Amino acid sequence: MLEDEAGDILRKARLGQSMDRATVARQAGLSGEDLEAYELLVRPVPPETARVLAGVLGLDPDRLARIAAGAYAPKPQDETTPDAIVRCLVVSQENGWTSNCYLFGFKDTEEAVIVDPGAEPERILAELEAMKWRPRYAAITHGHRDHVGALETLLDEWALSVLASPADLELIGLEPERIHFVFDGERFPLGRHCLQALTTPGHTLGGVSYLADHGCFVGDALFAGSIGYPNVQDGGYRMLRESLAAKILTLPPETRLYPGHGPSTTVAEEREANPFFSTSFIQSLNVP
Repeated sequence: MLEDEAGDILRKARLGQSMDRATVARQAGLSGEDLEAYELLVRPVPPETARVLAGVLGLDPDRLARIAAGAYAPKPQDETTPDAIVRCLVVSQENGWTSNCYLFGFKDTEEAVIVDPGAEPERILAELEAMKWRPRYAAITHGHRDHVGALETLLDEWALSVLASPADLELIGLEPERIHFVFDGERFPLGRHCLQALTTPGHTLGGVSYLADHGCFVGDALFAGSIGYPNVQDGGYRMLRESLAAKILTLPPETRLYPGHGPSTTVAEEREANPFFSTSFIQSLNVP
């Protein structure tokens, strides 16, 4: 099941461009009440209406209509490759919401990475013990509470190197000396392999994705068929789309993408199915 429905996508695109609901509805030949019902998921968006709204909002009409019709879902991804293992733990927050915490390691080393420990630290520790993994890094894609809520408890148990952007320091809530501040392209050893930081701001100013061998952990920057909400003011929407187009969608097509919510996907599927990345938008950035 996708994290975002067509109505979620419409709302993110409209608010990201600072367009008011009445103007978008009028240009699409709808009432403001109709558009509000779609955005709040009170009513499903008819595929033909999705096409019209996509044109107003600069989205790909065919892709949005496909999502509105319930005709798109990414292919299930295996958690193992010949070299690596990924464990996705869907952890629960106190408010009932969930997020994806990932445990990642290579088969030829006991060292592992914890990506976005948002909650349930005891469950994370138990899974590490079951896998016989020794965590070396806590890789933080962004500083929202649902992605760092278990971090301090884990630091009480393991001498982790916390990887994060300095731009999200205030959100993360740790003292600066407890964080290794990453820069774009920086690599971190993991056995005979490595983890690479790719800056992907827009959801937060300090958004970071982490590339490792076959997969990339993208946090809330990208969802299957959608993007995260652009929380950065003054150009955050374009910043997010451009950073993803340049840093993530240029990775090899088979690269698996592991988001902070919802199912995993691949670069190939997002280049083909994500309405935020139309062919014309990609070409406008001179992205290969």
